[in-house]
Amino acid sequence: MHRLVAVAALAGVAAAVLVVVLRGEERRAPEARAAAPVAFTAAVASPRSFRAEAARRAELRASWERRERTDEHVFPIRGRHDRGRYETNDFGGGRGHQGQDMFADCGTPLVAALGGVVKRAGTEGAGGNYVVIAGKDRRDYVYMHLAEPPPVKDGQRVESGQSIGRVGDSGNADGCHLHFELWTAPGWYAGGEPIDTAKLLAAWDAAS
Repeated sequence: MHRLVAVAALAGVAAAVLVVVLRGEERRAPEARAAAPVAFTAAVASPRSFRAEAARRAELRASWERRERTDEHVFPIRGRHDRGRYETNDFGGGRGHQGQDMFADCGTPLVAALGGVVKRAGTEGAGGNYVVIAGKDRRDYVYMHLAEPPPVKDGQRVESGQSIGRVGDSGNADGCHLHFELWTAPGWYAGGEPIDTAKLLAAWDAAS
């Protein structure tokens, strides 16, 4: 009898201890969860990849600049000239001008800005005496208001700096000047687009 009472007493003590332990674990569990580190990953671009992309873009820009400096371009007017100072002379503007008007004395020599093949050479109403050259770079170079019919013919191959006429005022021109246009492939009124040449002309003028 005494043994049964002792066993029961011990069982009661063990149960009480177990309850205390479990309650302690319950109180600690939220704190443990809060303190547990949260694992996550984030895709962070390497600084090296940014530097590589910036270097690639810089080299691409430099290659185009080198191309413009070294692909045989020359300024087309071989004498004193004015590249234009007013909106009406520049590309675009209120009248949708598709080229650049550059003034020079009547008779000032004109040369091909870039070699290629003469696509058209002749005379027409507004443009007067004119030449269109399909350049080596697949762009069309257009020269208008020449003093006389051009000395080159359709299909003729010309080189950079070769004579193509003289500054004049033929056609619809107010004073002697060169109306110069540059068109993307496939070319002048053949699906191409006119380009603003102000910066290119300035670069060719400085280098010529």
